[in-house]
Amino acid sequence: MKDTIIAVSRIDAKTFRRFAYFDTYRLKKRYRAPLGFLALMLVFSLCCIFLAADKPQARMIGVVLLAVGLLLPLAYFLTFELSVRTQTREMKQPRKVYTLTLGDELQISAANGKEQVKLPWNKVYGAYRLPGCIYLYAHPTKAFLLPDGQASVAPDEVFAFLQTHIGEKRTQDCRLSKAAPIVPDDHSMR
Repeated sequence: MKDTIIAVSRIDAKTFRRFAYFDTYRLKKRYRAPLGFLALMLVFSLCCIFLAADKPQARMIGVVLLAVGLLLPLAYFLTFELSVRTQTREMKQPRKVYTLTLGDELQISAANGKEQVKLPWNKVYGAYRLPGCIYLYAHPTKAFLLPDGQASVAPDEVFAFLQTHIGEKRTQDCRLSKAAPIVPDDHSMR
């Protein structure tokens, strides 16, 4: 394993889109609040429609609660999708965004050459490996993308380097399937 790895990150629309969905829905689980709201409004709606059906306008209130419960989460997800589309519209071609130097510490240089940050490995939040890219989180709200093939070594070596310097508990290989391996029983071999 090399002592220093240099990665010049060029980000395109597809890479950014995959990161945005991973960060928002898988890592931060921001789908839970809208779906919880939908479930709550559905329960209130059903209570109004079926349990309070003898009250005047209970069904209308139930329908309004159901509509609000459906429309607000839908608006949340649609707004997120439109935001990602707006951000990726300008990313037709991959462009150099920053250079990461992985050595005794993490060093980040912006593409314009004016900004440079050094961060000790014990301050790095974590790293996640997905198909085609490694997401290196310097902070829970700040990630750097290392697309495969853009570092001075192979992606497996980059992730092994990160596991060594960040630690096994703060790195996760999300490419691995969580399903149990299929083991044939003796009867299927006949």
